[in-house]
Amino acid sequence: MHIFTQDTLKSQCPREAEEATEKAKSVQSRQAKVRHLSTRNYKVEQNFGSANTSQTDSMEKLSGKDKELIRDSWENLGKNKVPHGIVMFTRLFELDPTLLSLFHYKTKCGVVPECLSSPEFLEHVTKVMLVIDAAVSHLDDLHTLEDFLLNLGKKHQAVGVKTQSFAVVGEALLYMLQCSLGASYTAALRQAWLNMYSIVVSAMTRGWAKNGEHESN
Repeated sequence: MHIFTQDTLKSQCPREAEEATEKAKSVQSRQAKVRHLSTRNYKVEQNFGSANTSQTDSMEKLSGKDKELIRDSWENLGKNKVPHGIVMFTRLFELDPTLLSLFHYKTKCGVVPECLSSPEFLEHVTKVMLVIDAAVSHLDDLHTLEDFLLNLGKKHQAVGVKTQSFAVVGEALLYMLQCSLGASYTAALRQAWLNMYSIVVSAMTRGWAKNGEHESN
């Protein structure tokens, strides 16, 4: 099995790889300002459908082939997932720059390169990649992550994240996978990741809603 290292990422996505490598090596580095897409109104929600789907129903979408594709592609990214996470969050802020305002660190986070270079943000990226890793590691028993994902949804609601942003994160995740995997990123692989991410988002959305109800009472 071919493992996608940072050299592979660099050959297939040179701009993202260069930024990711420099930021991962030194939090003091400052990158050129990322471009802001003109397609701010991109309909990212259409890829993920309704976030109210129950986890039981969603799990039916994960076939044995889906699980195989997800596991293999995740392994192919290599052991160090942080550079891929940087690519993912760079894309996230391109799709929705307003999300920057949700990050309150000692390092100024009003500009994308500065935010991505902060130690606190790199820690956040690491945590996000660990959440994805946990989901991939529990594809056969995703229900065991229910409480964890519910709590994660509550935490996101508490800091002001809207449920619509979950779909934008999903688009950024798919972009990262496409960029990192190159020709290995097929339609079947994309759908497999969509199916898994929908399960994660469904649980997080329920947690988000419960926390919102609690605060309104």
